[in-house]
Amino acid sequence: PASLSFSLTGSMTTARTAPASARLPDGKVLVVGGWDQKWTPLASVEIYDPSTGRFSLAAPMTSARASPYAVTLANGKVLVAGGKDASNSDLLSAEVYDPATGTFTATGSMGWAHSDGAALLLDTGEVLVAGGSQTYFYWTAEKFNPDADGGRGAFATHATFGSADAGLGVLPNGRVLVAGGDAVMWWTAAAFVFDPASGALAPTGSMAVARGDPGVASLGDGKVLVAGGWDNYSFPGAELYDPGAGSFSPTQNLHVARNSMAAVRLLDGRVLLAGGWEGFAYSSAADVYTPPPEPKRVFVSSQVYTGNLGGLLGADATCQALATSAGLPGVYLAWLSTSTTSPAQRFVRSQTPYVLVDGTVVVVEACGAATHQTRAGA
Repeated sequence: PASLSFSLTGSMTTARTAPASARLPDGKVLVVGGWDQKWTPLASVEIYDPSTGRFSLAAPMTSARASPYAVTLANGKVLVAGGKDASNSDLLSAEVYDPATGTFTATGSMGWAHSDGAALLLDTGEVLVAGGSQTYFYWTAEKFNPDADGGRGAFATHATFGSADAGLGVLPNGRVLVAGGDAVMWWTAAAFVFDPASGALAPTGSMAVARGDPGVASLGDGKVLVAGGWDNYSFPGAELYDPGAGSFSPTQNLHVARNSMAAVRLLDGRVLLAGGWEGFAYSSAADVYTPPPEPKRVFVSSQVYTGNLGGLLGADATCQALATSAGLPGVYLAWLSTSTTSPAQRFVRSQTPYVLVDGTVVVVEACGAATHQTRAGA
């Protein structure tokens, strides 16, 4: 259908393959590192503004990194870890980007050198770093605790895990989809569900196409987009994983066939897929995936919260934890404001209704963002 598609957006300032990306609290997207045209790892950083569809340069990282990991923490900062250096060796080091200052600072190093894997934020506020390659495979997962070591942050080995070059996506129940990858010298279509609490890995439905290094993003309806990848050639095919059915279904292809791209969900529910490797060339291309429209869910907690909630980020984290514990898919924000930020600025104007969890419609599209957002604050 027309509502489910990829569309081209502005190109990056630098062609790069194997960058990492993370969404910032203001809705913009941080894109870090990667390889340049001369196979040199990059320290350069770009920021994508979805309101203009353009990329702009930002302050560089402290270290050049190709195939690093990047995850937005609960406090709004971004962890950037691992990757490869100029000698093609995997890195132990990690750093944290502070959007308030626009700078990077060093944090605790990983226990194992990782690159080419995947990382994501868990419901606990920790970051799972999993898979990747050093000699060829890495089967180790680590957790990053941002509050450890006096708030500096630290890693700890967690579990045996997955395969090199698999894609990871968070599911509504807090578990993790592990899709494809390089399994014993060959690409696989197999997929698994990983339980971060127990470390257990259980098989689920396979993809239609074997692939490594895909772009992966969790969608607002709880499904997971797996796009592009590599099976000895870059290809554009994309699939959607439905955790309720435990199966994949095809969706529209990328405009440009590629793998090793940065993928991140935007505040409005779309997904940015930027850069990558086009078979035999580095890519500056960027696609934006528009999923089919879903109603936006609204709930009211049974508990009353007062006092210091840790700012908007803390309140949002509490709201998200309540939604996750209730099995509600998607991203939830608290209906709160500050002296400088109103709900009308924090919530996305939607073409679909806002509904309670039982399906009761509480607001439909209205004329004017302020009226629309006020009605949506049930």
